[in-house]
Amino acid sequence: MLDIKHDDYGRVHIIRISGDIDEEGVRHLRMPLVGALLENWFDVVLDFTGVKFISYMGVGVLVERLRQFRSYDGDLKILNPNNYVRRLMRMTGVAEMFVTLDDLSDLETLEEKPHIYSAAGSLEVWVDPGDAEPEQIAELLTALSDLQRACGGVGLEFGGYGPLLIDDEQSRVAV
Repeated sequence: MLDIKHDDYGRVHIIRISGDIDEEGVRHLRMPLVGALLENWFDVVLDFTGVKFISYMGVGVLVERLRQFRSYDGDLKILNPNNYVRRLMRMTGVAEMFVTLDDLSDLETLEEKPHIYSAAGSLEVWVDPGDAEPEQIAELLTALSDLQRACGGVGLEFGGYGPLLIDDEQSRVAV
């Protein structure tokens, strides 16, 4: 059976796991990951320091949840995977999908992505660029425009407030 503990590290939620992620362990792993999404933790690190074994089904759950976190512009990273876990992830072809960390301090060296905030009841999206590069902000705005086109314009109105100025202040785009 898995032992699961939760911790926070700045804007990142840490899920510390001890035990084997076998068939029974997979059932216990799913709920904390879903719970993180329900609690609006979109950047999660799975601390695998205490994980000795992970099954193929466990790897499948990680990939499934990774896609969910990334659909919310978040990420699911793996901290301290042992050699067996690393090898299994390489053999299954998913190693390149995940960011693996050797230490929590590695989080500080990762490039920060822009985050999206939306006021309740509002139809405006506020983009907080953080330390993001202008190209990243442009990619985000392109994605919003693509979303508007994909919906055929129904229910979404995309319009800017003049030229987008990227500086230390928040940039505002109406959606």
